[in-house]
Amino acid sequence: MKTFKNNPAAAFFPTANLPNLSDPIESERPGVRINPDEVRNRRVQLLMTPSLYERLSCHCRQHRISINSYIHELLDDNLKSPNKEKKT
Repeated sequence: MKTFKNNPAAAFFPTANLPNLSDPIESERPGVRINPDEVRNRRVQLLMTPSLYERLSCHCRQHRISINSYIHELLDDNLKSPNKEKKT
């Protein structure tokens, strides 16, 4: 059986700063709630105009967030806020 102890290539892979995978995930951005017990496994198809998609994509790139995460946050924040009066 081959062992990889004392492998010269191991010097190129730092292990001191690796996160402990058993620790809960902490978000770098305030307002993002990550529940390690809940998995995103429901899918929704969303259709939008090309111009809206371009603005959305540009916004997400500037803020270094995925489109999925951004939409998820918007929906979560909107549904948790108190009901606002709707304009008729």
